[in-house]
Amino acid sequence: MEKLYEGIKILDLTSNIAGPIASSMMADFGAEVIKVERPVSGEDTRMVLPQVEGFAFTSWWLNRGKKSITVNMRDPEGIKFLKKMIPHMDIIMESFRPGTMASMGLSYEEVKILNPSIIYVSISMFGQTGKDSMKPGYDLLAQARSGLLDITGEKGGIPIKSGFYISDYCASTFVYGGMASALYYKEKTGKGQLLDISLLDAIFSYNSNFEMGALNMFPTRVGNHAPHLAPYGVFEGSNHEYVAIVAAYISNWTKLCNLMGRPELITEEAFSTPAKRVQNLQGVVDAIESWLKTFPDIREPARFMDEADIPCSLIYNTKDIRSDEHLLSRGMIVDFESPTGVKSIDSVKARGVVIKMSETPGSISKCPMIGEHNNEIMLRYGLSKEKIKELQGKWTEEYYNKKNK
Repeated sequence: MEKLYEGIKILDLTSNIAGPIASSMMADFGAEVIKVERPVSGEDTRMVLPQVEGFAFTSWWLNRGKKSITVNMRDPEGIKFLKKMIPHMDIIMESFRPGTMASMGLSYEEVKILNPSIIYVSISMFGQTGKDSMKPGYDLLAQARSGLLDITGEKGGIPIKSGFYISDYCASTFVYGGMASALYYKEKTGKGQLLDISLLDAIFSYNSNFEMGALNMFPTRVGNHAPHLAPYGVFEGSNHEYVAIVAAYISNWTKLCNLMGRPELITEEAFSTPAKRVQNLQGVVDAIESWLKTFPDIREPARFMDEADIPCSLIYNTKDIRSDEHLLSRGMIVDFESPTGVKSIDSVKARGVVIKMSETPGSISKCPMIGEHNNEIMLRYGLSKEKIKELQGKWTEEYYNKKNK
């Protein structure tokens, strides 16, 4: 079946999470993504724990579907080879601190001379412009700066970080969407362009509380219940088990009250409107949790609510999700082939492709070994076998000499 981005070539110089995820999404839909890594050690995520036979498990999914080459970008010969590749690329991606690419002779202006229609994607913490653009940064700092940490946690408690690298994942979707949009523009006009995507910009754009400042309202941590809707939160049952319930609007609130055997709550003045239920939140919580605690197992009231069409969900952990029938049926949990060099595991369960396309569906494929495609790619773009051997030998020796100092 036809792949959406078949024939599109991407030179991926990114590391960590946001860039690698976005380029992997392009690979899921058929783009040829050529991942440029440091000789021997690979990019940053190749070195994190846990490891399987010396291969960083996290990097398997982040670098799925790509071709890997190793290039020493501190060596003029490495930069010279990358410049040979650039005229053949549709997209180049980088995630260095602003100014780094220019110091290597690979700024947008310089790359554009080599390939006038190039789509040049720069990903950074603060963006390519602005007062703090030159500062270093990672996901957690974007969570802190965007206001996310301030609104996450118990009322009066400490700020709580997200359980995922949410700023990176959020930015990756903007990177993917930006590349898709730029390819459409290029198809219409033949012109490339510069994309500047910041982790902070991306996660800040999700801060739905920001505009409330116009009303002199500045929401902060409120715990596991929504500040403007009730019931909309996480409720405790027996044995410290929990369930998420959303029954804020009258139809679901009515169904919930009847299910709990408390129909009088529907017309009780304190709970008669969504606004009054927010004002009397503790009474709402007490009523629901008292009912939940009449059951020894939280799954029982959750099943009753589900049968009554009341929006609710058990709190799944990572182990639970692995056997989730709905996600399995959607193709969101798939068998993922291990990298070629891994012998003890043939495949693992992995996250599938989110965007379901009827005519050009995506699929995930295995992560490459570090430098697995050196010969294929370097021969294609003008190096001889002898030159490849010479450069890789030199770069490997330099790596170990530096490591052993």
